[in-house]
Amino acid sequence: MLVGALASGVTTHVPNYLMSVGWTTQGTGYILSVYSIVVLVATIIAGFMMDRWGIQKTVLTMSVLIVLGMICLYLSEFNMNFAWGYCVFFGLTMSLPRMLPSLLTSTVFGTKDYAGIYAFLNLFFLIGAAVGSVLTSILQGILGYGITWMIYAGFAILLFCCVTVALSNGNKLRTVYPDGELA
Repeated sequence: MLVGALASGVTTHVPNYLMSVGWTTQGTGYILSVYSIVVLVATIIAGFMMDRWGIQKTVLTMSVLIVLGMICLYLSEFNMNFAWGYCVFFGLTMSLPRMLPSLLTSTVFGTKDYAGIYAFLNLFFLIGAAVGSVLTSILQGILGYGITWMIYAGFAILLFCCVTVALSNGNKLRTVYPDGELA
């Protein structure tokens, strides 16, 4: 859920936020274009990271980058140039929504009955994505964007903790059920 909430909760509100801190429509378009290019390149980089470092180290790195991205987004209220840092840091992490759900599912539960397990677990990603944008609207309305971005930085830390627990429990499951037969 956290991956979906981070992906949709932040990205859907960035254009309005940037314009509220002084970026023009054209400047916001440039920012989002650079962000999109970073996301494309990051997907390739993240694949190598997952293969070489594993899920836990990659998610730790991505969580740190999300926190840095949220800090840059927060600071862009005071200096608009920090928005470029958001583009790079947060953009580098947007490979997670594409990769993490499937990799984490197969790592934790194995490949037996993978399609059914993944389909069920993917519902939570989609719920997170649906809730993220609405949550940002509510938080922004009550607390302002600055605090909202810091809450999302906290979500990144929580994401790393949840992935660590899932991997630990997955190791225990695979010890008891090496072929992925949980029944």
